[in-house]
Amino acid sequence: MAKYKLEMKELDYKNKLEFEADGLEDVIANIEIFLKGNGFFFDGHLDIHEGETQMNALHNKNWEIVEDGNTTSTQE
Repeated sequence: MAKYKLEMKELDYKNKLEFEADGLEDVIANIEIFLKGNGFFFDGHLDIHEGETQMNALHNKNWEIVEDGNTTSTQE
């Protein structure tokens, strides 16, 4: 079972959610809980969209992957 950790920091506020999940549906449900727990309000539920990819600023962001204490930078 995979382990996940989501963390949000803003000024003196910090919110962290750690969970284990086997499938994509469980991961999406926990991300939704995390977003709502950080004050995001929306009608409906998160879901996978099987359509054309919409590019946004995150597609050009450098991401860090930490594996066994080693950090690897990557660009999507």
